[in-house]
Amino acid sequence: MSAPTNRVCHFVIDCSDLDRATEFWTTALYANVVTVNPQSTDIYRKLRLPNSDINILLQQTDDPPKTEKSRMHLDIETEDVDAEVRRLVALGAIKVDHQQTRGWDFWILADPDGNEICVLDATALSAVRPR
Repeated sequence: MSAPTNRVCHFVIDCSDLDRATEFWTTALYANVVTVNPQSTDIYRKLRLPNSDINILLQQTDDPPKTEKSRMHLDIETEDVDAEVRRLVALGAIKVDHQQTRGWDFWILADPDGNEICVLDATALSAVRPR
């Protein structure tokens, strides 16, 4: 019996306002909106990232906001963390925490729906990337 094949195709982000989330995430990630089934446009928006095969799927939900820490989040790497944090805050993100005690210096932000985003220094990460 052969092993099943699979791949990650989407990273799904819940949101309460699909249009606001689309504006935030397309600008934040330099992404393009991709057409979805017309019956799904009130619930989903699919975003194509410029340098990845993984798509972001924004999902409109009426669920109450979570009050506990999210167990998954996006890491955004950049060569200028301070400039990227300022850019994301100008788009509507909120600063949550500035971490400097784990051997890394990074910011934790929240998008307009409270979903966490970490902003990391790309040059610091190059030392731990697989070769």
